[in-house]
Parts: sequence; structure tokens; C-alpha cells
Amino acid sequence: MIFDGGGFADLKHRLVLVERQQAGAALAARLKAVGMQTKPDIAAAVRSTLGDQSMSHWRRAKPIPIEGAFNVSGSVLEMVPTNMAKGPMRVLQDGRQAHTAGSRRNSGTRVNKAGERVQKTRKVSRTSGATAGKGTWTVATDVMKREMGGRYERELVRDLGKHLRGG
Repeated sequence: MIFDGGGFADLKHRLVLVERQQAGAALAARLKAVGMQTKPDIAAAVRSTLGDQSMSHWRRAKPIPIEGAFNVSGSVLEMVPTNMAKGPMRVLQDGRQAHTAGSRRNSGTRVNKAGERVQKTRKVSRTSGATAGKGTWTVATDVMKREMGGRYERELVRDLGKHLRGG
């Protein structure tokens, strides 16, 4: 007769599998799933500000889509705008700063105090006035803070349930 300890060997094996779910590739996969579920929160915040996913006149022929992305590093999930959307997202959050863009152009000659003729230049400019920020990234982070904990918990329960259910 063989006595296996009343089925505790199976429980021990399941607990080892549960322990593996807490770190490594399983944790990264869980964080990736949460990141995929959270990306639409950023898109929704942009749509609520602009009505669509891109800013007018940033690139006329090919508008820049303002979308979210995520980075998983160890046990940390970081939500960020995509690389091309970082500039537009900063403008949506903080507003545009006033500036003058342009170049210098010759506009004739003048005679200086030494009696030499020198080129006169003037700046040909295009001014852009400042605009107020709309706080789009703040809106997105508020939604992410509220929703990400529940999303992670659902993923964790789903992963642990694979190993702790009977069978």
C-alpha cells in the first residue's frame, strides 16, 4: 500500500505553479495584458479633447495619430504616448508656447560710422501665439489610476485560477 499524504503532493505542486505566476515571464505577460487594455484610455482622452485622434495642420499629408503605448520593465508597467505623439500630447497637456520663427533677409545697404558699406538685414518672421493647455494627459492618467488596479486584479485571478481550480 502507498500513502501519498492525503493529496498534499498535488497541492504542493499547485502552490509551486502559483509562486511562478508571481514573477518572471508570467508577471510580464500579465502586465502586457493590462497595458493592452489600458491603451484605449489614452485614445479616449484625446478623442474627448479633439474629437478625433490627430491634431489639425501638424503634418498636412500624413497626420500624426495621438495614441498610447506601454513599456514593461521588470515589475513596472509604464504608460506613455507613442514616440510620434509625444510632442502633440505635450501641447495638448500644457499648451503651445509663443515664439517667432523665421530667418534673416538682406534689405539693402547702409554706411556705418567708419564709412564702410554693410548689408542691412531684417527678420522675416511668422509668429505663433501661446495657447492654453487642455490637460489631456491628466485626464488620461486619472482614468488609468482608477481602472488599472481592477484590470490587474482580474488578470491575476484568471492566472491563479488556472492552477488552483480542482482537476
